[in-house]
Amino acid sequence: MILVAFFVIAIHTCSLSIANAEKSFSYKFYVDDDGHTDVTVFFYDTGNGTSWILIPKSQKDYVNITAYRGGILNVSYQKLVEGGEESPFYVVMKFKYETRDVVNLSISYSMLYGSLIIEPKAVFISPRVTHEGAGSTKTITSLPGYVITDKKGVSSFSGFIKDVEVTKRGDRVIVEASISSDDRVVIEYTVPFHCNMTDVTIGSFTFKTPLRYLDFAHDILESLNESYAIYKDVFSTELKNVEIQFFVPSMRDLITGLEGYVPFEAGKLGAIYLNILYIRGVEGFMDVIALHELAHHFLWAIGVPPSRLWIHEGVAEYISLTIGRSLGYARAVDMHECGLVSVWRELDDNLGFVQKWTPFYTPPQGLRYCYAASYYIFKTLCDEYGGLNYLKRLFELFKRIDWSNDTQIIEAFGLAANNVTGIFALFHKWGFEFKEPLQITLLISRVKRNISSMPIWLEPYKSLAGIAIWIAELLQQYNVPCGTALMIKASELVYNASPYLLLVSLAIVVTAIALSRRV
Repeated sequence: MILVAFFVIAIHTCSLSIANAEKSFSYKFYVDDDGHTDVTVFFYDTGNGTSWILIPKSQKDYVNITAYRGGILNVSYQKLVEGGEESPFYVVMKFKYETRDVVNLSISYSMLYGSLIIEPKAVFISPRVTHEGAGSTKTITSLPGYVITDKKGVSSFSGFIKDVEVTKRGDRVIVEASISSDDRVVIEYTVPFHCNMTDVTIGSFTFKTPLRYLDFAHDILESLNESYAIYKDVFSTELKNVEIQFFVPSMRDLITGLEGYVPFEAGKLGAIYLNILYIRGVEGFMDVIALHELAHHFLWAIGVPPSRLWIHEGVAEYISLTIGRSLGYARAVDMHECGLVSVWRELDDNLGFVQKWTPFYTPPQGLRYCYAASYYIFKTLCDEYGGLNYLKRLFELFKRIDWSNDTQIIEAFGLAANNVTGIFALFHKWGFEFKEPLQITLLISRVKRNISSMPIWLEPYKSLAGIAIWIAELLQQYNVPCGTALMIKASELVYNASPYLLLVSLAIVVTAIALSRRV
């Protein structure tokens, strides 16, 4: 995306059970040089009972429980259901315990990419700090001693954070903070090193990546090359030397949900940048983001300016989700599309605001609604008029239009659908505005040429088609765009059907003559 999309590794409210006041949880995160993180959850209670915490699905078979006082009777896992859907990332770990006085135990597991590092930038994003009970939760994060950070770099997804302390203890930097009980702690930091990047080239794509993320880069390149033939066919053009890189997200990027972007600099598109966070997402999600960004490069190659952002983002959303599903990433596609659908349902077909959306101006409705509306426009048209084949016809027309003319742009959508009148009516319904007259002079000229080439024996249908196109020209002069398009359509129908109409007419005449002789 040139701007933003939606952040799918979200914080949700977990409604399981209410804690007793005596129970307490605290979290410790130990981060190594490559971002690998050991997570330890300390639990305390003053008597027998049960409790629960969220555990990453990938770690449930590797959880280690240590009882310092009291004992664990049993541990069980159940699905985490939020918003009617099973979480792809977490399960609920329930545990039962007993004691003569107090219970004091720890629950530990590991995560490979707690910190995301592309030197000199890095960010630690904890797993969900979610457990039984409300209120705040104490967290302690232990980072390598060379890390540079301060209190301003410490935050949480919810925005609630207090008691922040950053200290140096021996060969470690310790960050303490209290966050809400269903949240994540985020620490932005730098390291005094520069990243050794490696280049991997497959086909038209070169990925510049740190060695630690090489496998992810290779998988993305495979997806891009597997889908390249589809892009080339739909856009009827090719690309050369497209560069791709990961980037470390800032807290602002996390809040806005920035998945990827393509900068526009010095009159051309730059490299594709992908948010490294999404290596922690479901399978294929990062690949779908890359497919989205690739669409921007193809759109630029056929002449679509970034100023027409609703076209860029609508096409990129539609084509990446469509191709992503064909590559087998249905779960990632469904997650992303679910977010778009939930937003566009709030719009009630009021979509025209995206017409003013540019890289320099976001309509008051906000980015979420701009993306959802743009996607809905293209999904509606593609579902009705032929999917990727409709886009292929549309892109051929895009190569020859005046991008400063809103009416001519919408006319291209109508011509690709072979339904100019219906498409104009649909865009009017959505709230689009057109200051210029309908640009159909070339279309009228083409139809007139077709009519003039009709043989004389196709009369009277040649004359009828000519009358219809004459009326179309008259209506165009009086600035009646829908009526003009309707008469052009009528003329084209007569022209295309004239041989069959002639046969029907001859059959009627022959039948009439035969019947008259019998009488």
